[in-house]
Amino acid sequence: MHKMLLSKVFVISAALLISISASALSCNAANYCGDAVPKIYHIDSKGMVFLGIEGKVPSTCSWYTRQFTFDSTTDAGKSMLSSLLSMIAQKQKIMIWYSPVDSSLSDSDQTSGCTPETMAKMTGLGVAGL
Repeated sequence: MHKMLLSKVFVISAALLISISASALSCNAANYCGDAVPKIYHIDSKGMVFLGIEGKVPSTCSWYTRQFTFDSTTDAGKSMLSSLLSMIAQKQKIMIWYSPVDSSLSDSDQTSGCTPETMAKMTGLGVAGL
């Protein structure tokens, strides 16, 4: 009976590992990331939203672990913020479209040139895995 229990634990653990690795961050050259897990965000006093996701994102820089920004004072920004907060509350993975940073800043962080003004700008947001 003890061996059977260990076997079941092993099978369940393997299934979890497979499902976790199958849903890894997927980014492409078209400035799109799918299956993104929001990691951190904040909103400044001017309504700018700063978002960080888990994983390495091409053509972005990292400002204090955040790769993307958008203006939540515009109609589109209000929609994206509302959607983002809903997706975070529901623990959903997200899809992000963005404009890339200048290639000289790609892979930089706040100590090497990445600033709120130079970060990748989000141009679209969606729910992943529906």
